[in-house]
Amino acid sequence: MERQFDAQHLSGTLPQHRRARRGRPAVPDPGAPVRQDRAVAGQRAGPAAAAAGGDHHPAGAGGLGPGRGHAAGADRAVAADRHLAARLVRGRAEAGGAASPGLRLAGRRVRLLAGLGRGEAAPQAAAGLPKNLALVQALRGVAAIAVVAHHAIRTFTVKASAGIVPPALIGAPAFYDSLAFGVDLFFVISGFIMVYVSGAYMAADKPILGFLLKRAARIYPIYIIVSLALIAIKAMNHLTEGASGFDLQPLRIVTSLLLVPAWNEAGGVQPILGVGWTLSYELYFYLLFAAAVVVARRAFFAPLAAFILLAVTAFNLLPGGGTAIASFLANPIAIEFLFGCLVALAIKRGARMPLPWLSIAAASAALFVGPLFVHAEAWRVLVWGLPSAVVVFSAVSLEVDGKVARTPRLFGLLGDASYSIYLVHILIVGIVGARVGRMVSAAVGTGYASTAAVAGIVVLAVLVGVALYFAVERPMADFLAKRIGAYERARLGRVSKVPA
Repeated sequence: MERQFDAQHLSGTLPQHRRARRGRPAVPDPGAPVRQDRAVAGQRAGPAAAAAGGDHHPAGAGGLGPGRGHAAGADRAVAADRHLAARLVRGRAEAGGAASPGLRLAGRRVRLLAGLGRGEAAPQAAAGLPKNLALVQALRGVAAIAVVAHHAIRTFTVKASAGIVPPALIGAPAFYDSLAFGVDLFFVISGFIMVYVSGAYMAADKPILGFLLKRAARIYPIYIIVSLALIAIKAMNHLTEGASGFDLQPLRIVTSLLLVPAWNEAGGVQPILGVGWTLSYELYFYLLFAAAVVVARRAFFAPLAAFILLAVTAFNLLPGGGTAIASFLANPIAIEFLFGCLVALAIKRGARMPLPWLSIAAASAALFVGPLFVHAEAWRVLVWGLPSAVVVFSAVSLEVDGKVARTPRLFGLLGDASYSIYLVHILIVGIVGARVGRMVSAAVGTGYASTAAVAGIVVLAVLVGVALYFAVERPMADFLAKRIGAYERARLGRVSKVPA
């Protein structure tokens, strides 16, 4: 469940470099200019790029990932890198035009530093693809609001306390249960984004540890903050009202904060902050994706898909699957990440969804019609996961072909704040939902009043989530992204420092 992200071609060659290369005779080694320009790289490109580092896309994420905050710093970094590139080219031309191994590595370093200065906001993508995918960002906001509405309506229906009048128009189980598709849409988007933005990792141009650090920095900090707030509320209720203390056990708190799959009090695999079960799958996918990239680089999909499918099959068929980990691995919902990966691979190979607007309409209808015919949870991957993949494929096809006008800024904001909205809405719905339901039902007592109350709760949860995004999530994400970007640049610098 990852914010605004850009996908830009990092590894493009430098026009000056190409012009200097044509028709030049080879010479043994322009070592002196290379060494001099390496020093310039440390003095000029390093500080400028460090000021612009960031991981700007959810679940990262995300995946389920941050907004547009570092554009000015990125421009300064790119300017410094272009200056360094010009010096490298001049040094090569003066030496007669041949590229020594040291010069080639230095040039490669320049191009990568330009991308690293922009963090993962400008990752490697196939040539010709847009750097901004505003429709995908808007879909994040749609997914988050769908989940908020799903839980808010359930507070007035299946989880309603005595005296609450069910909402009109939206109180049918087939409707509010289908709003859970937001989770499936998040998973497909996460799979898509990881492939779309990770070309530099697949090419071994960036350390895979940096990828994992960015994903952890994307998920854990704000999740831990919201989880601790919920734990504090549960502790207060335990002390004042004698509520259950199950979630206050030390081991339960540790496994929840680390997102390790564990049983909750009702026998489900959930952390204390209930929606965190989806984040456990996000981390699971990130780890498998990183391992597959290390093993197979650009051929990552085969080992990634093989592991997920084998795990789902094995833990559903083999006996002795009574642990929380086994139940977690047996859930086929992880296949939805593979749908997103396939969409990204298809887009990079030039495939497009035919009749994309019609496909979006048909897939959106299927999200609500499918549960009328089959048990949605049992067939979730097909009922909600597959239509979500069609929506994402269609939206990206429209955008890369330039067939959509600029999306309203509100949609971009909701996409940026989708992760905070997704996390904090549980607290808002839990604290406000039942109280507002009883008050409205006692004062008015009609289904339409309950529907208005549900809408008000959804709006309140979104506003609190947006405020949390600006006050906590974005500043914290920017701070961590700069440090991780500095680590990646340092690793890249060590790799490029080889004898000329």
